[in-house]
Amino acid sequence: MPFEDKHPAIKFLIDQNATAVYGRPTSGALALNICVSCTEDASSFHSEIAKREYKISGLCERCQDEIFNDVTQEQ
Repeated sequence: MPFEDKHPAIKFLIDQNATAVYGRPTSGALALNICVSCTEDASSFHSEIAKREYKISGLCERCQDEIFNDVTQEQ
C-alpha cells in the first residue's frame, strides 16, 4: 500500500522511524521526489516494481537494490 494511502497513525510511525534512521521523514522525501536514504532524485525508475516500492518506502531504486540485496544475502 502506498504511503499516501496509509492511516495517519501509521504514516506518523513510518516518518518517525525514517527520521531516526535517515534523518528525514518518508513523507518529506516523497513530497520532494528524492530518496529518503541518499537524498538523490527519485523520479526515474527502470522497473515498475521499484517505482511502486518507492511510493511505499521512499527509497530510490539504487538504495532498494543495496538494501534488499543485503537482506536476501543474509538469509
